[in-house]
Amino acid sequence: MRKIVFSLVVAAGSLVSAFVQANTIACPQKDPLFSVTIPNSWTATWDKDGSLTCMPPNHSKYVTVVPSENVNTKAQLRAQLSQTAREAARNAKMSGVKLGPMNESIRKGMDLMSITAHGTVGGKPTVFTFVAFAPRKDNYFTVIAVEPAGAGDRQIGAIIDSISSAR
Repeated sequence: MRKIVFSLVVAAGSLVSAFVQANTIACPQKDPLFSVTIPNSWTATWDKDGSLTCMPPNHSKYVTVVPSENVNTKAQLRAQLSQTAREAARNAKMSGVKLGPMNESIRKGMDLMSITAHGTVGGKPTVFTFVAFAPRKDNYFTVIAVEPAGAGDRQIGAIIDSISSAR
């Protein structure tokens, strides 16, 4: 019995240490306003438009951080976030789309707004999470996260929670 318990403790410790190893990325590339932390095993790629896309080796999910252009107020951000959720679901050919409520909060000194879209993509239950935030007044970014529904995976939430203002 002791061997089993010891083995479980060692295995759990290995999982925790694998998750603790992380890579913090300053965003945007020029004149960083915030940082986001991803697991070391994930890749991070910058796009020409200033977007950052991060994903694990098996590409089972991803997180993209996008500058929210043409948004100057919280009201505009709220409208854009709902519209972005609908457009992303439509572009992914998500069926049975159910949008969650718009949530607003302040975390780490930043205004946050979030909404989820649940549905089916390619026959698989999928969740899109959209989190918009302002690391500096009237300078908005949106995190778009896509993962299998019910995965019970906390990596996406941990990545979103890791966003910190550089001010």
